[in-house]
Amino acid sequence: MKHPWSGQQSTWAPKEAPPRVVEVPKGFIVLKRRWVVERTFAWLGKSRRMARDDEALPETAENLVYEVMIRLMVRRLAKGPP
Repeated sequence: MKHPWSGQQSTWAPKEAPPRVVEVPKGFIVLKRRWVVERTFAWLGKSRRMARDDEALPETAENLVYEVMIRLMVRRLAKGPP
């Protein structure tokens, strides 16, 4: 799939888009479903190869993520229903 703005110069947003203003709240705020992301990162970190970030190519790191998640899902399927 091609990037929608690939015909333009190397920008991250179309030139017509006004700049976004992001308001940062003060204090601690719980983000919705953040635990899902944190849990997934913990699963990836349990893998010995994913514990360190020393891959030369981003494609290698991406393939390692796929490998770890496939291994986790195969284990779950082999276990059966709870």
